[in-house]
Amino acid sequence: MSDNIIWSKKPSQILNLSKFIILAFLLILLAVLPGSVTNIELIKSFRVIHLFLLICVIYFIYTLFSFLYIFSIRYELTEERLLLYSGFLSQIREGVELYRVNDYEVFVPLYLRIFGLGNVTIYSTDVKTSKSTLVAIKYPYKVADSIRDNVEKIKIAKNIHFVKY
Repeated sequence: MSDNIIWSKKPSQILNLSKFIILAFLLILLAVLPGSVTNIELIKSFRVIHLFLLICVIYFIYTLFSFLYIFSIRYELTEERLLLYSGFLSQIREGVELYRVNDYEVFVPLYLRIFGLGNVTIYSTDVKTSKSTLVAIKYPYKVADSIRDNVEKIKIAKNIHFVKY
């Protein structure tokens, strides 16, 4: 069998929704705050405004890095492996051989279900990647079924049977 890509998925930025909302609130406050300060309070509030501006800049950088981290994650299912890519400065590729997959679990919490997303956790006999989670992906049940179908195909092709003691 070759390593043809069956599907490729990325997690949703919905994971950063709370950070985006807080950042929008801080930016609105930043736009309104200097206009609400009177001339008498200007000397007293000068340091407060600069401190608030510093907090906004730091939170913006934090939100940007969170965005880039989620943006850099990618999942690929091939005929023989499940590949997980992560990292935006240095990239890491983890692979799970499909014939080693024992079980999977689909978890769809309410905040992800609202957007049609969910998490799929893969359990395997690999030492390093015994548990791999695909977070905030679209159509999690279809993804889990696709993984299961390909696991069955590769196990049949390699003549691997699960024996329970």
